[in-house]
Amino acid sequence: MKKTLYSNNIRHYPTIDSTNAAAEKWLAEEHPPEGSVVLADHQSRGKGVGTNTWQSKPGSNLLVSTILYPDFLPAQQQFMLNKVLSLAVHRCVARLLPRHEIYIKWPNDVYVGKKKIAGILTRNTITGTTLEATIAGVGLNVNQTSFSKEIPNPVSLKMADGKDHKLELVLQILLQAIEHFYGLLYAGNFDKIDEQYLRVLLNYRKSANYQSGQETFTGCITGVDDYGHLMMVVDKEIKTFDMKEIVFLF
Repeated sequence: MKKTLYSNNIRHYPTIDSTNAAAEKWLAEEHPPEGSVVLADHQSRGKGVGTNTWQSKPGSNLLVSTILYPDFLPAQQQFMLNKVLSLAVHRCVARLLPRHEIYIKWPNDVYVGKKKIAGILTRNTITGTTLEATIAGVGLNVNQTSFSKEIPNPVSLKMADGKDHKLELVLQILLQAIEHFYGLLYAGNFDKIDEQYLRVLLNYRKSANYQSGQETFTGCITGVDDYGHLMMVVDKEIKTFDMKEIVFLF
């Protein structure tokens, strides 16, 4: 399989607190080449968005962070990076599960049907209007088949197709996908990225149920604005929601 920019500088740990934390430390100490990767068999303190954690059975899943230097991207457009990474994970999963419906669930998850298979966590370093560095963390469920009851709707590649998957192959497919979509971003192909993102966005242009605070309602997603807010028509009125302001009801 073709090597990528992101295959050249990988630090692999049997156990680590968090791949994102290790990547941040590496970035602070050495400023490694773009595309450098931290890979772990197990995380003792895997992180999700906000106070969420990422739980994973040792040696069963893909736990990876890569270091990017998107200084060509204006800081106010940083959600484009989220789109690129989401599309990369989506492509990886779709290639491995070609008979399944794979979606990007705003803002940072990838779903197989209505079940979560992957989460994405980014950490950006911004100086003024310059996006100097990004740590892009991905947790992808691969061979794990049992999860904590605290996790509401998990699925893995193996649960979806009944097969064991080689983590090395999954990693290579993911890194190739990141290189592809990051290349589109570098080339300024924002329209192409947006088009592909909306095509696989969960509930795009579909009526579905949501919850915001104590209120439940029906809405129709119309897109995501430049700042990463979810745009939705609710009662014939366009509303926007920030991360953690809305819950998808399945």
